[in-house]
Amino acid sequence: MARAPRPPVEPRPAAVPHRTRGVSFLPSYQLPSAVVDFIGREKEVRQLRQAFESARSRSAMPIVVLSGIPGAGKTTLALHLAHQLRARYPDGQLYVELGGSSAEPLDPRQALGELLLSVGVPAASIPPSTNARSVLFRSLLADRRVLLVADDAADAAQLRPLLPGGEGCAVIVTGGPQLAELTGTHLSVGTLAHDEGLAMLRGIIGDDRFDAEPEAADRIVLACGLLPLALRIAGARLSSRPGGSLERLATLLVDERHRLDELSIGDLAVRAGVGLSYSQLSALDQRAFRFLALLGQHDVSDWTVAALLGEPEASEVTGRLTDASLLTPVCTDSGLQLRFHMHSLLRSYALEQLQRDPEDVKKAAIERAVAGWIELSRLADQQMARPGGLRPRQQAAARSPIEPELALRLTADPLVWYSNERANLLAVTEHACRIGMYRQAAQLASYQASFQYHYDHARDAAHLWGIIIRSADRAQDIETAEWGMQHLLVFAERRPPSSLC
Repeated sequence: MARAPRPPVEPRPAAVPHRTRGVSFLPSYQLPSAVVDFIGREKEVRQLRQAFESARSRSAMPIVVLSGIPGAGKTTLALHLAHQLRARYPDGQLYVELGGSSAEPLDPRQALGELLLSVGVPAASIPPSTNARSVLFRSLLADRRVLLVADDAADAAQLRPLLPGGEGCAVIVTGGPQLAELTGTHLSVGTLAHDEGLAMLRGIIGDDRFDAEPEAADRIVLACGLLPLALRIAGARLSSRPGGSLERLATLLVDERHRLDELSIGDLAVRAGVGLSYSQLSALDQRAFRFLALLGQHDVSDWTVAALLGEPEASEVTGRLTDASLLTPVCTDSGLQLRFHMHSLLRSYALEQLQRDPEDVKKAAIERAVAGWIELSRLADQQMARPGGLRPRQQAAARSPIEPELALRLTADPLVWYSNERANLLAVTEHACRIGMYRQAAQLASYQASFQYHYDHARDAAHLWGIIIRSADRAQDIETAEWGMQHLLVFAERRPPSSLC
């Protein structure tokens, strides 16, 4: 007769002491309290619970690794999940802060010492070496059902000695991309969806205040960049001032140069979390992080970072910024280069730090980046049909910081390249005008004209040339102003006047 399938192991109703080589194991329940008003993350929680079920079905120990930018709510999500699952682990739920983002991460030996003490091992019975402590910890947890939450791990080397060995245990760890080599389920914790951000703020301040100023509430949510920590701070500030208006806070959050001043209350501060990550960077990586704030809130690739730094290559720099969770990879462009995004509040921090850099140094960085975009735009523009009446003005340009082979590869498909870089081109052209580089801005705008003309971006052209013409007028540069007017006239004939508004 065929044997019936073995039923899944159910959690034991109660834990009992267990002895390993004369050392007793005592259950310990250390989870910090979960956030009461936890909002959203339904998809992520469902995915993580499925990962636990999948591991159990394979008789494997579940390991979940949560990474993400500072303030994304990695710890909050980890504790929310841990509390949902704690009934499955009656022999204990252990919690250890590893301090991976601090200047001095917790040594694995010390972490194991704390964990062994927490499960009842007398200090005199704890072995001196990391390896011996790790062996004892695994032995004590063998055949037990224990959940370990390891918060803010520095890297896999710090975490590995702490991992239990039995399939009845489970681990939830928070950290950064440097934990990628760990076997398990990896989830990058991003910002909230827009409706989740609104729901979070509503849950903190209450329906009455939210419904009284819904537009201001929406502006607060967007100014917080949908970052959970920022939203919790904004909600706490509003709750601490029952008579205060949402409109006032929304107005204060508009200025990104001082936005982080408003996103602080008690021991909660967006600036503190970002500052910890920033302080661990090398001088070169810090400079790259700061200089990226010069370009606006748009995706960038390695060549852009290299141009800002004046270096021939920057893939290692962007890799380290990614490991520090200060840049987020978003896609691969037409030149097979990774593209990265910097969150708006990280950019606010970078702008604060940027104030320490001399103006001539910042201008030189922008000039190098503009020279790169001019060269790439020129190469892309050469492959497109130019509208009648629009001709680029030939003028001496700064030496491009991009290697010719890479430049040709990036612009091999001009439409894809223009589409990828459109937001950057607009931002850089505007910024060039603001710092007096309106002639370079005009050259860059002229190389965008064919794309804008043929692919219905007349509004972009009107916006850029309007800024350029005003800059040229202030400098009494009649030739550049007239060149700009010629472009506007061509676009006016192509599109009805309303498209230029």
